[in-house]
Amino acid sequence: MTEEKKQLYSVLYTMAKDIVTTSNVCDHRDGMCSRERDRKERKVQTNKYCCCGDPNGKASVDIHCQYLTDTGCTVKNLDCMVWLCKHADEKLKKYSIYQWLALERIRLLTRINGFMEGRKLLF
Repeated sequence: MTEEKKQLYSVLYTMAKDIVTTSNVCDHRDGMCSRERDRKERKVQTNKYCCCGDPNGKASVDIHCQYLTDTGCTVKNLDCMVWLCKHADEKLKKYSIYQWLALERIRLLTRINGFMEGRKLLF
């Protein structure tokens, strides 16, 4: 990766992290994100997975991301930072459509510049 690409990666990551952190859409607490807490409170079963793991606790393999802690992600991975589950994405839209649009543009720049390979290494 060229120095210019490294700088772009760092700038995009910082921008995305600021949006996700400020809006607190994932809201990691006690090993669960807001989607998982909402699902448990409403007793809803779903087949969709996210970095928190199998929502129903029935997966044959552990798909919980090894870099996810009780306080959030521990690695600087742009691809993961711009990816939000549907629950978090909808939450961000309600919180601020402007931040959601900014994150959409960061996602586009991430794809255009070939930074989407990171999740393949993690999952």
